Amino acid sequence: MPKEQKTKPQKVIHPYSRKALKVERQINHDKRAVKSRSDRSSKLDVLADKLKWFHDRLDDRVSYTKADLVDLVQQYLGRFDEELEQIAIVQGVGARKPNKQHAPRQAAIKITMEMEKNEFESVGIQVPDLINGEHVKAFRDWNGEMKYMQNFKMRKISARDVEKLEAKLSHCCHGQEEPQSTSGVSSSVVT
Repeated sequence: MPKEQKTKPQKVIHPYSRKALKVERQINHDKRAVKSRSDRSSKLDVLADKLKWFHDRLDDRVSYTKADLVDLVQQYLGRFDEELEQIAIVQGVGARKPNKQHAPRQAAIKITMEMEKNEFESVGIQVPDLINGEHVKAFRDWNGEMKYMQNFKMRKISARDVEKLEAKLSHCCHGQEEPQSTSGVSSSVVT
């Protein structure tokens, strides 16, 4: 039979000692590091979902026009409309008792839609740059792996771009010349 090992009793650390402060700092540091990692991971997951959505809607074109890209962004912003209708139908069945079965999903969708709408109306929503043919080819060849997402050039599309396109269309339809503008949509690379 093996001998029992003698264990020293743990010393109690005084709550206001330097050692207690050091342990508390380390614990807080670890919490912040875990939170930072999870935030970064969730941002990458959102970006991956966005890129997959755009990837699934690519067609045979070599490059897209700005109007086509704006149309894709508007479709992207309305991607939850059908799901919200289905939830409303399910909640409408059996009107006597309120059906809160899908309430968390509905709340998450509404928060996401509100954030994306605010982003679209202010600084612009980042989407893959499908105007450049080389970027479209690279994006089309993407197999969905997250490690290659950083290679895609991104472009911001905002509500101002929609207004500019509508203004161009109204000028063209009324027989006026199209205004020449050298300013384009800002481009950026996801970091």
